[in-house]
Order: sequence, then C-alpha cells, then structure tokens
Amino acid sequence: MQQFLTFNPRLWEFISINPFDFGFNNYVPATLVRREFENLISVLKENGDVIDLCNIVDNDKLLDIIYDTISVDVENSSCKNNLKKNLVNNDKEELCKIFILNPSIILNEEGKVSKNRILVHNMRAELLWLHKYIMYAKNKLTISYPSTFSDKVTAKFLRNALEKFSKEIILVNYPPALLNLDDVTILGDQMLLAQISSSTNADGFLTLFSLNFPQIVEVFSDFSGDEKPLSSILRLVSQDYVLTNLNISEKIKLNIYEMEREKYILKGKTSLREFLRKVNLKIIDVSVQDINKGLLSFLEVNDKRLLVKDLKDDGSHEIFKNLGYEIVKIQMDNLAPDHRGPNNLIVKITE
Repeated sequence: MQQFLTFNPRLWEFISINPFDFGFNNYVPATLVRREFENLISVLKENGDVIDLCNIVDNDKLLDIIYDTISVDVENSSCKNNLKKNLVNNDKEELCKIFILNPSIILNEEGKVSKNRILVHNMRAELLWLHKYIMYAKNKLTISYPSTFSDKVTAKFLRNALEKFSKEIILVNYPPALLNLDDVTILGDQMLLAQISSSTNADGFLTLFSLNFPQIVEVFSDFSGDEKPLSSILRLVSQDYVLTNLNISEKIKLNIYEMEREKYILKGKTSLREFLRKVNLKIIDVSVQDINKGLLSFLEVNDKRLLVKDLKDDGSHEIFKNLGYEIVKIQMDNLAPDHRGPNNLIVKITE
C-alpha cells in the first residue's frame, strides 16, 4: 500500500510576513500557494493514503514538545503550569499551529500575557519541504538535519510521528552531521549517491553508510554559484534510465565506496557520466533550462504514473510519455517557482 507523508504548515498567511520560514526566497501570495498545495494533496489522495505527520503525533507527546520548548521569560513555575493547563484545552489542530508558530511569550507578574508580548521567530513551517528531512530506503526511515537552523525539537517531532510506522529509524547525529536529503539520489536497490554541499557535510554523508547499500557514492559538484541539490539534477526513472545533463555530469566528480566484509572501501574516483556508463544506466540528456524549471522534481506514485510539475511546455514531458508513463500535471507556479516540485514536498513509503 502506498502512503504519502506530508506536512501542512497551516499558517499560510504568515508567508506574507516572512516567506523564509516557509522555505521561500521571495514573497509569494499565500492564498495561491495554499491552493496549489491543497490541489497536490487532493491528487495524491486518488493514488494512496495521504498522512499529515502532525495529525498522527499523539496529543500528549505533541503537548510535551510544545511545553518543553515554548519560551516563557517569567521563571515562575505557577505561571508556566497555568500555561500548560491552557494548552491542554486545545485540540490537535490548534496544537499543530502552536508547534509550527514556535512562539516566545512574555508574562507579567500576575502570569497574564501582556498586550503585544507574544513574539515569533524561527517558525517550523519549512517542514513543508518534507523530503529534505525524511528519506525512506531499505525499509528504514532516516531523519536528518538539513541546515544549521534545524533544531532537535523538529527531529524529536518527526521521530514521534514516524514511530507510528513499523520501520527502523535512523537519526542523523547533529552536530556535527548535516544532511539535506534532497542531496541524495537512489539508483535502484544497489546504489545511493549523496552530494557534499552547503547543507550536507562529510559527517552527514557517513550517516548513510548505515543503510547498507552495496555501493555508496560521494558526489562533488561544480556549482559555479548556482547550487542545486543532487535530486534536482539526477533522477532515476523506469528502472534503468537516468535523467541528467550530460555536460554537468562530466564535471561532477565522484568517490565510489563499496561494501566489503561489512565495511565500506574506497574503490575509485571518476566522473558522474563515466560512472553511469559503467553501471549500464541509460542517460537521457535534459537541458539546464528544464532542470532549473523543475523537470526532475516528478513524483512516481506507481510504476505507471508520475506527478509532474506543469512547465507550460508539453515537449519537456514527452520524455516520460515515451517511457510509458501516464503523467498528471500539477500547477505549482507559486508553490514551487524554482527547481523544486512534488518530489520535494512528499515522502513515499510502502507498508
């Protein structure tokens, strides 16, 4: 059974105040972004079970997370106990909003919240882009820290949610390990590639060894000031085809590690293009322009159907049709105006 994990940031109106907490670099219209997200969820429901992670965390655990991390500047136990009593009265939806809001509260001497004394900074709305935080591979769920702004509270929240599934959980050890799971591309059951970048370091890469892929490849890209995660420039499709740009693949350098006697040994160094040739994967050359627009951000919902970002250009999607896929176009002009798309928002698991 296909299950699609998502995270609804709920407080969409805050995009107009601070888009950066939602993972956007520019201001975007909140109403349109929300509509596009909800349309994606609606389409996913036609293809499997859609699970919002905040909805499956136990209320008691979510309440404890909020209570332990909410900032109250009056060190008065009775005041904080009173706050907890008030939080208990909230339903799951309200608790989710408080968790996302991550507020700081300033209380007066009577333990009451003064006017204009609720502060908000570092909202947890960037969980919208769930794929960078969670990966499902080898029947295991990996929870990562994709940036130095990621906090252990977020990881604890994700762990509590993922415990609902009968999967082993691997938690990246931050600090020192940083791992953006958008920097990871899996090529079948045998190969995993991970890119060293500004959001994935060597310690994060080493975490992936615990997945026990026969071959794990360390990727070094020449970004030339335009850094993109590996999953945006290299994707497997239809089992033995990979989409990438040939010129880019020649510039990308690799360290290849193979499992021998229960440990990984460095076996060689090469370019991405040469590596793909040696492992008998057929390369489909895509333009840099299509990469930048998000052609590789497709989500494979089953063996025959892909959700693709509507690029307003039917020609780009002919690649998938020629491989025998039915494609479903998702409008994401506001939600994902860059290289991102459905794959960056969803984590697919199989029970």
